[in-house]
Amino acid sequence: MKQNKIAIFVTAPMAFVSLLLAFLLYPHDGQGVFWSNVLLGVFGSSLLGLITAIINYTTERKNTIDAFFMHHIKAANNFRRFLNNHSLFETGNIDITIETILRMAEFDHLPLDEAFRNMSFIHRNKKKRNQIFEQMYKPIVDLNHKVLNTAQLIEQYRMSSILSDQRKKDLIDLLNNCFELDIAASITLKEGQTVQLSHVIRKLHENEDEFYNTYMSPKKEMKEHK
Repeated sequence: MKQNKIAIFVTAPMAFVSLLLAFLLYPHDGQGVFWSNVLLGVFGSSLLGLITAIINYTTERKNTIDAFFMHHIKAANNFRRFLNNHSLFETGNIDITIETILRMAEFDHLPLDEAFRNMSFIHRNKKKRNQIFEQMYKPIVDLNHKVLNTAQLIEQYRMSSILSDQRKKDLIDLLNNCFELDIAASITLKEGQTVQLSHVIRKLHENEDEFYNTYMSPKKEMKEHK
């Protein structure tokens, strides 16, 4: 997106200025006519480059937005695997949950990282990227850090042969407790509740819906606000 955005910012003023100068020089002497023709040639090339850049930007924008949305859902669903064990604290299910954490740590977040890095909007780029970063990308990164840190502790305790059932429960609590995540400030809870992974995942899916309506189906969002 960024390369095509730069091309648009370069070719648009070049086309405008060359056309303006060609118009201003044309009424003068023979030299003016010559340079006017040269500038008209520059205008034609710039206009063609601008049209190409706009088409490429539009296509790349759609592909990048689609990729980010798809990979964000996959990343959020990877954390959801932790919640699939409804009997989380029953002794018979602790080992299953521990193994689930280790499998979650193997999830590849690189496609999501690349999709976010490739975003570069023509209008209000900084504001849009900051909003996507705070509401969608950073929570995934923070959750992944929690998973990786918990998985690392699991492996260390295993190597030291001190991974008791109580320690397993403590590690599960460590991952399930998400009160320190920044996104927790936007999560409404009943009095006395603490922010857990299920609350964060639910909020992420709400943010996905907002992202979809804003960037993938803007007409739908406009209708809903009428």
